[in-house]
Amino acid sequence: CVRFDYPGTGDSSGEPREFNLLAAWLRSIHEAIELIKVKADVRQVGLFGAFLGATLATRVAAERSDVSSLLLWAPFLTGRSFIRTAKLQSNLLNSNAEKRRGSGWLEGDMEVFGFLLSAEFAKDLVRIDLTKLSELPTKRTLIFVKDDKSPELKLSLKLKELGSQADLEVKVLCDVNWVLENQEIPDLLIASAVKWCHKIYPGKIASDDAESSVSAKIAPLDATEGTRRCVVMEDGRGDRWQEEAIFFGTESNIFGILSTPDVIQNRKHTGIVLVSGGNNSRPGINRNYTEWARGWATEGFTVLRFDIRGLGDSPPREDEERNVLYLESTQQDLEDAVSRILLEPDIKRVVLVGLCAGGYQGFQLALKNPQIYGLVLLNPLRFHPVDSKVKNANFHGYLKDFIETIPVSYYLHFLLNVNNWSDLIAWRKMSLRIIRSGLAKVAMSVWRLFCMLKSTQNARRRNSVLGDILRLTQRNTNVLVVYNAEESILPYFKVALSPGRSKLRASGKFTLVETGAADHIFSPIWSQEMVYQVVSEYLKTGIVCSKSSRSICRHE
Repeated sequence: CVRFDYPGTGDSSGEPREFNLLAAWLRSIHEAIELIKVKADVRQVGLFGAFLGATLATRVAAERSDVSSLLLWAPFLTGRSFIRTAKLQSNLLNSNAEKRRGSGWLEGDMEVFGFLLSAEFAKDLVRIDLTKLSELPTKRTLIFVKDDKSPELKLSLKLKELGSQADLEVKVLCDVNWVLENQEIPDLLIASAVKWCHKIYPGKIASDDAESSVSAKIAPLDATEGTRRCVVMEDGRGDRWQEEAIFFGTESNIFGILSTPDVIQNRKHTGIVLVSGGNNSRPGINRNYTEWARGWATEGFTVLRFDIRGLGDSPPREDEERNVLYLESTQQDLEDAVSRILLEPDIKRVVLVGLCAGGYQGFQLALKNPQIYGLVLLNPLRFHPVDSKVKNANFHGYLKDFIETIPVSYYLHFLLNVNNWSDLIAWRKMSLRIIRSGLAKVAMSVWRLFCMLKSTQNARRRNSVLGDILRLTQRNTNVLVVYNAEESILPYFKVALSPGRSKLRASGKFTLVETGAADHIFSPIWSQEMVYQVVSEYLKTGIVCSKSSRSICRHE
């Protein structure tokens, strides 16, 4: 089985504005077919595709004679329907109300969930129409419907008209939105596909109860051996870097990709570890980790992006589920990543960069590991350790928990400081919530004092955020926090830091940047570029928001 990323997506090379990008995508399917024929020594192959991938798989199969079967999940019948659906869903998002555009924006371009669909790509895509196929793609096809209203029946009838044995699974086996939102495996769909393969390839697939004597042991690649398997890559601007797929960790089962400068003499002494945020594997949301890693590698940094255990290509531990956020055991994965990047030549210090849950994991490790030179937190939602395993944890629970750790005196300190009144005016409704929270704290404190009770807060958790950040700065760890201005936790984060703001400012080791017209995952393309620019300035100079970026962020 071969799985791959189209050019300009995931870990593959290429850019979204690459010339004839759709042709490159189709060509990559052809190349994957040729690859597996050689590797597996077979003459016929099957193709599986989901959504647009199913559309392109059918298109490629119609151009070849060696595709024996197709498994299609919710294929778009036309490229035009994909574009229409993408536009509709993108318009439902309100993360970029100001319609800011990324660099290089051209008339006719589209921005869909943080990805660029160029006008040329869209123009080529709308020419695809599976309802007008004239060549038989394959003799055997299994189609899974998306929902009760999707038009897969129309494609099934068309394939039968061309002479294919087209089976249609009319029962909705998996809710697409559920799978995408929760990053779940569509088990029922996979089981149905396997059963179908047993049927059309009798005797060629081992039965479910067959004993397997096959086991895999991944040998660790020692960076000191000098035996490296690097690929030299180049972008459209002529910038070059090297990339290498690696396995590391005590059991050599954590998968990652190293991006390094092409010229050893240009290497800086700083290594960057990108920590997965949420249920997202190493390329990051919107492929931003891939893009950032390659950009920083061209600037001389060594960068590691990797899958924590239970995400992407790193299997979960035996006693853990996949896609569980804020696991304490993830700290060991991050420790292993730091140890691995320190094996690279000339790397003497490490910076951790993490979005959301990735920021939390980086924050927790930095408190324990003095080797962490710098810490970049992008829209962190949580700072305190989690007491239990929480799958797809609720943000409102995080926020409530965070608010409970803020003592009443911090609210008073923040509200009585005239320098914070401009924030209160800008926050509007959120300001009322802060004031209500402060008054509630005062009332509770008075009541408990009246009742002769002790502290209003758990002493172990009181003021932990301010104290922890001060401890990091006193240890000379540089801390950069980037927040979207609309994040609900940001005002409370500022309240939590209020009594120590002057100390943080005097340390020169703490920077807080706010940006608008974005969202929690920085999906708007302009915001992805902004975050890259801000973090790049921080990495190179320790100073953020120079003249080139003051217009897009608030900074102190």
